[in-house]
Amino acid sequence: PAILLADEPAANLDSESAAAILDIFLAFHQVGVTLLIATHDPAWLARLAPRQLQLERGRLIAGGV
Repeated sequence: PAILLADEPAANLDSESAAAILDIFLAFHQVGVTLLIATHDPAWLARLAPRQLQLERGRLIAGGV
């Protein structure tokens, strides 16, 4: 796919399974797939790059252009 959308993909997963999902997403990104991932997990945010957007109560508060 050109774009992959995921809403809380690690919710209700153990840490090993969540890490495996993140590795799959990063592999997609390496071949040019755009990822749009919504998460509250700071561990995921630390591994994702290069651009992150942060919303609070529906408003962009960080990462905008």
